[in-house]
Amino acid sequence: MSDIGETMQYSDKQMKDGRARLKRLLPEARAYARKAMRNPDIQMQINTAKGMATQRFIRADNFRALVVYRTPRGWYADLLLKQVPPGVSDVMGTPMSMPHETREEAEEAAVHILQSMCLQSIMNEGLVSDGSKADVRPFKLFNISMPLPGDAVDLCVPVMAITGQTVMEARTYALSRLEEACARIGIDETTTIEDMADKPDADHEEIFRLCCMTAATNCIEFPVSEWAAEEVLDDPKDGSAPSAEL
Repeated sequence: MSDIGETMQYSDKQMKDGRARLKRLLPEARAYARKAMRNPDIQMQINTAKGMATQRFIRADNFRALVVYRTPRGWYADLLLKQVPPGVSDVMGTPMSMPHETREEAEEAAVHILQSMCLQSIMNEGLVSDGSKADVRPFKLFNISMPLPGDAVDLCVPVMAITGQTVMEARTYALSRLEEACARIGIDETTTIEDMADKPDADHEEIFRLCCMTAATNCIEFPVSEWAAEEVLDDPKDGSAPSAEL
């Protein structure tokens, strides 16, 4: 599923088309999912920690839009969710590192994504669990997955309101603090989980606190990957961009 840390900046038209696409395809996708539930060979597999954190928010009534778009790398399909807590991705879709070559391929992928998420939605409806135990929001610190308790992330949200910071101001501040702390403590892309275990408790607490602060701004990785700055291009079929596809 999508490996970006936050929602792309889609255009108004892309969002409008995405809502229309979702409305058009959802009935058939839900019918597919109901039929698939009777197949004992069907199994859902979420491969990433971010995907597992998002999994419990996958409900058909929480689907926002099914967007197909392109960047300089290629074409993508994303299913956007309406509501997720801070530190949980609201996008399930094409991995940014694996774009499709054509719009047609992305449109086909959108159908499959929606079918899979409708199947997950039905599964979620049958789950009975303690939500507090399931509320873990993974944060990627270089190459390490940091499991952050949802309560700890949520506690950071009111601080932004108290200090009068915007989300972007709070994010910039948290990222700068995290960058300074990692440089001082000696955490980088070569650091392993075992290395982290050898760090003093005070360093663990500082990094944990800063990761929670950053996650509260809906940024769930450090350093921020190149995908976050990827430009979303206009659809060439709209006449606002060259007609050649990537």
